[in-house]
Amino acid sequence: MGKEFEKNDEVQAFVAAFAPLLADAMHLYSKNCSDSDYYKEAKEIKKKILEVVDAEAQHMGIRNIQDIFHKNEKRLYHWASDRRVPRITIVLNGTCVLPSSPAK
Repeated sequence: MGKEFEKNDEVQAFVAAFAPLLADAMHLYSKNCSDSDYYKEAKEIKKKILEVVDAEAQHMGIRNIQDIFHKNEKRLYHWASDRRVPRITIVLNGTCVLPSSPAK
């Protein structure tokens, strides 16, 4: 989206804020850290993602992405409360590829 709307300041600010958070969330799973550190970092990343998703936006592309995260909120953040859930995979063209719940 950033390349498609490279002259739109709102889009550029959104991408600059959101993309690193998604990358952090996707790479957290593979970090070699204690459970305590994992859950602390996961909580912080999730909080920041929610701040971006809940921010007011005028651009329809941003709002569409925010809507994906609002509509799928119950399915998107299992990784933040259960380390056994593999990383999130998100395709921002309207489709979310979500990990399965962990095997018990």
